[in-house]
Amino acid sequence: MRALYSGDPDPTAIGLVKRGGTFADFHPATKQAETSWPISADADYFQRPPTGVFYFRDYAGNLLNQNVTDINDLRLKMANCIV
Repeated sequence: MRALYSGDPDPTAIGLVKRGGTFADFHPATKQAETSWPISADADYFQRPPTGVFYFRDYAGNLLNQNVTDINDLRLKMANCIV
C-alpha cells in the first residue's frame, strides 16, 4: 500500500483544513522481501510483502515482540493489546 495526502495547508493551525484528501493505492506484492536494511531509499517498497515485527511495550511494562505476516495480522495483534 502507498498512501498520499494532498490538500491545502491549515491556515488556522487548529485542524480546519479547507480542502484535502488521503489516497491509498493497494498493490500486490510482486518483489521479494528485503533481507537487510537498505542503504538507500527503496522506490519499490510498496511492492514488497507487508511483513515485519510488532514491537510494543504497554503501560504495565509488558513487552510484545511478535512477527507480523500482513496488515490484518498486525490489526489483530494491536487489538489484543487493548485492555
